[in-house]
Amino acid sequence: PPALFEAALWIAVEHDKDVNLQAVMAQFKELQQRVSYGLPMLPVSELAQPLLRRLNDLGYAQDDFTPLRPQVALLDKVLERRRGQPLALGLIALELARVLEIPLVGVNFPGHFLLRVPGADHLLDPCGGRRLYPNDCRELLQRQYGPNIKLSADHLLTAQPVQMLQRLSRNLRQLHLSHDDYIGALIDAERVLELGNGSAADYLARAS
Repeated sequence: PPALFEAALWIAVEHDKDVNLQAVMAQFKELQQRVSYGLPMLPVSELAQPLLRRLNDLGYAQDDFTPLRPQVALLDKVLERRRGQPLALGLIALELARVLEIPLVGVNFPGHFLLRVPGADHLLDPCGGRRLYPNDCRELLQRQYGPNIKLSADHLLTAQPVQMLQRLSRNLRQLHLSHDDYIGALIDAERVLELGNGSAADYLARAS
């Protein structure tokens, strides 16, 4: 099976050769213990939201600083600062859930990565654990893309590991580009295509 969390950490290493992977994994192990210690005694199928709330209690939240910097998407920095984009926070939550055997999957929702317990009638915001029902998803979508966009079933599909790594790479490409780090952006643009099934926009982004 794809080692999603480790792959995301290797993306951070691509941008900073000084990232100590063993130290980061030790930091994650400590976080896992703190999260596990604070979870209620419930069936694992009901622990996804408490897991996200526990992360929030420990200080993990969405980074609202503008302009956003690449560190909001680099997993080693997110673990260190406890601030990041929804996708980065979601990747940490997914790895915690995997290790603790809590059912949880990613959802490639446009503009704001979300999570879901398989079979549940709602989604979860990785930034705090708020439940989102269809009306909430519609409101979130329209807040980001305007009133004319319609919520569709495609927006709520489970994200595969490669899709999440491509989305992380696209986010980083944009962040590096906005800070005039063209080499960093090129590394990310290239990775999107190396992961496969790139769109026309991905090819144009690499070319530019």
